[in-house]
Amino acid sequence: MNDLLPWLLESDEPWTRYRTLIDLLDRTEDDPEVQSAREEMLSYPLVLRIQKRIGKHST
Repeated sequence: MNDLLPWLLESDEPWTRYRTLIDLLDRTEDDPEVQSAREEMLSYPLVLRIQKRIGKHST
């Protein structure tokens, strides 16, 4: 699995990096690298579109 970690961490998809840090490397939410990946994930265009769509349906 160690061979896959660099590949996962270099992914263009921020949620892949985030989940790799959290789930595979056991990093905590207060880790600066996790925080950075989370911010990137939440500002990713696809995630923003999903949030917008959910917001429309939850009203």
